[in-house]
Amino acid sequence: MIATLPTVSVYVKSPVSVAVLIALLVALIPTTIGGLLSAIGIAGMDRVAQFNVIATSGRAVEACGDINTLVLDKTGTITLGNRMAEEFIPVNGHSPIDVAQVALVSSVFDDTPEGRSIVKLAEKLGARIDFDSQEAEGLEFSAKTRMSGTDLADGVEVRKGAVDAIKGFVRSRMVS
Repeated sequence: MIATLPTVSVYVKSPVSVAVLIALLVALIPTTIGGLLSAIGIAGMDRVAQFNVIATSGRAVEACGDINTLVLDKTGTITLGNRMAEEFIPVNGHSPIDVAQVALVSSVFDDTPEGRSIVKLAEKLGARIDFDSQEAEGLEFSAKTRMSGTDLADGVEVRKGAVDAIKGFVRSRMVS
């Protein structure tokens, strides 16, 4: 507007002084910036949305501009998550009910949402507890062992957890 005003004013034969142009410039800059703020905020939110980040405020968008690495845990500290059992996938000729039965035994003492979802899915598939739970012992998950499970009265040990932790557990129990 400031660039076109002198030309228009000369055309209509009513020139505008430099002082008036400067006054207009000073008066219009803040209103222009105020009008652009919402557009800038929307553009910023769109930009972070392209990286699958949901920004809830302008401050969040500003903070995203300074971030180049984001590390999240999966314990529910930052996110609620939905780590619920959906399906058991049998391998090596085992039936779905075999897998469900072992999953039920390994999770029967697990009071976490994940453990309860495994029990619920196993029971839905027809698995049943076929041991005296009073004589069995549940082992809680620990960061050190990275597995949990159930020790049955007859000496059978059933575990679930990180693949390498389970492999190590099985190797430690193998008879040479």
